[in-house]
Amino acid sequence: MLIDEMKGELHINGSFGVSLGKVTIDNINMVVRNWTDSLIITSIADTGKGSAGPVIVGAMGYKSEARIITLWSQKVVFSSVHQYSIGTSYTDANFNLLWRLDLHSLLKNKKGGIFMSIVKGS
Repeated sequence: MLIDEMKGELHINGSFGVSLGKVTIDNINMVVRNWTDSLIITSIADTGKGSAGPVIVGAMGYKSEARIITLWSQKVVFSSVHQYSIGTSYTDANFNLLWRLDLHSLLKNKKGGIFMSIVKGS
């Protein structure tokens, strides 16, 4: 599974058949944008329910085993003061960094790399 943060999409690779089914994330039904026998593209929420947790694909009366999207969150606070001959400059910045990842795909990656896309912040 791969999350395209800029498009708000989850790409799921596998063998699904051609009959349209459904995808849930954390028990929330996702909008299926594209379904082929080997790739499903769904919407994924930015935050809250449906943004992380167990992903289950269902079609033709069958359900997949759950794959987990793990979410990490970190608040960053930065403050800086600079003294100049003409005055003082103050900088304050607050960031909420979010990372989402399918650890199962990472562990199966024979090359050992991690694909990271640009993450939306607030």
